[in-house]
Amino acid sequence: MIQKDQILELEIRRQIYNFILKYPGLHLRELSRKLNIPKTTLCYHIKYLEKRGLLTAKSEGKYTLYYVSNNIGNNQKKMLHLLRQETTRNIVLYFLVRSCASRIELSRSLGKHPTTLDMPLKKLLEMDIIESAPVLDGKVQVLLDHININASMMIMNIGNPFCGSKMV
Repeated sequence: MIQKDQILELEIRRQIYNFILKYPGLHLRELSRKLNIPKTTLCYHIKYLEKRGLLTAKSEGKYTLYYVSNNIGNNQKKMLHLLRQETTRNIVLYFLVRSCASRIELSRSLGKHPTTLDMPLKKLLEMDIIESAPVLDGKVQVLLDHININASMMIMNIGNPFCGSKMV
């Protein structure tokens, strides 16, 4: 059996592997752009790393996302996929600071039309990251899963614009 060191002997494979380790859940085109490697070359090396068990691919809608094998669980993979979407990520970041908000409050704070927030809020509700709580004048969403969100944000290496830190 080939050892991990032998598989990663080529600089380009090591570069791809380390980048996916640092930024899990990226799709091929995004990896190609960020690593400045042609898609065909990248595809060849990713398939090589997959066959040898160092990377795994997961289909999410129209994208195939890549992860280092046995590094992240399925729930975290789903969460990372959600958090890569800017509107969803900004909703979660808002909740990390404010812990609860109405749809209208979110809309005003994020500068998005309320209907634009419906799908990301629905996905966050389905994953039990937030919950709806009834109040006198409507519903308020409340962040539930602080620990996993914080871990996912650290994995993605992003900050919180509502706290003054930068996003990568």
